[in-house]
Amino acid sequence: ALAPRPMRVIARAPHACVFPAHARALRDARSRALPAHRVVSASSAIQRQRIVIATSSSLAADASDGADARAEMPDTIAPIADALYPRALDAVPMFFGRLNPLAATLVFYTGAMLRESRDVPIVGAQWLAFVFLPMFTLMYVVRKWWYANRTVVKHEGKYAPFTFSRACRSAWLDFHLGYMLLLPAGALGGEGSSFWLLLCPLLYAVRWIGGRKGKVIRMVRRATVVIFGALALATLLTSASTTLMKAIGALRGGGLIGFVLAPAAMLMAYGFYVAPATLLPRAIIRAWMNTLDDDVEVEKLSPEDANKTPEELAKEKKKKRTSFIIGAVAFGATIATGSDIPLFILFALQLIRVDPGELMNALIDKGSPERAEFEQKVADKFSGVFKKSESDDKEKKEDAADKT
Repeated sequence: ALAPRPMRVIARAPHACVFPAHARALRDARSRALPAHRVVSASSAIQRQRIVIATSSSLAADASDGADARAEMPDTIAPIADALYPRALDAVPMFFGRLNPLAATLVFYTGAMLRESRDVPIVGAQWLAFVFLPMFTLMYVVRKWWYANRTVVKHEGKYAPFTFSRACRSAWLDFHLGYMLLLPAGALGGEGSSFWLLLCPLLYAVRWIGGRKGKVIRMVRRATVVIFGALALATLLTSASTTLMKAIGALRGGGLIGFVLAPAAMLMAYGFYVAPATLLPRAIIRAWMNTLDDDVEVEKLSPEDANKTPEELAKEKKKKRTSFIIGAVAFGATIATGSDIPLFILFALQLIRVDPGELMNALIDKGSPERAEFEQKVADKFSGVFKKSESDDKEKKEDAADKT
């Protein structure tokens, strides 16, 4: 790509094979009687410019073809085992894409159309064939073009961008929310069912907030991934179990149709439920271990932690995590029971862990001598205030008696 392409030979040129631009520069120099070193510098500048242009064109062509010399980006949405998630399944979220206002409306009204066409199935089939699939195909083409010509070109960093199919893997969430919530909402209908369309802007807002950088945001994101990831894993496995049980029931008493449809139902249960479920355990573990963001810069250590070994830092981190869990359980028990005993036990355990002697001092001696002296001073001040108020009351009574 960097080698100059040979052009036509120009007569009376100092070289056997040069560019037309070189010839023009030489002719201009000869007509103006420029020195030889000026002619050489002009030719060299033109050649360098052509090499830069050729290099840029080559890099742009490599980017458009998907080739990148940088290392691959770490796969942050990886299955627990590669054999459990065939990469061909990425075609499902790649075609569906993330929910947008148009996609959410199409899914919602597809449910309504299927409900209205129960007696005339041909109408529902026409809607799917001539409206639903063409619109999603058009959105797929637009998204793929935009990713190849905008996102990949603007991507910066030490890692190469994901392929388009891998970049769309997070749309599994949108796919399941679409057919588990929007499609049934449209099929059921009723007053207020259209409010389910607000799921799309709500999902936009959650993703925007989750993409912000900050200690609090990262903590909330971790908790969200752990809690809702566990719920999603349970939901997918439950749906897979229900589908498999129905398929087995169809094998038992469904006759020929059951034997034909049961394998297809089993494959759909694996492709739509079991395989996506294998993507969740690693995400939950990474959220729990605080390794969700592989590209986040490592936080600067404090001067105290800078002198500690990695083993000591890991041990302290584990202690903090354990203390956080115990504190959350204690607060939850206090809120549930209305008793302060769980918090009292928690603080007692913290004092025992930090300094057992301080706990005994607090329980037996009611504090250190300095604290006792401070409390005595406070008590003396309060007693002085009370004595002064009593003397004022006595003087007021004497004045009242004199008046009478």
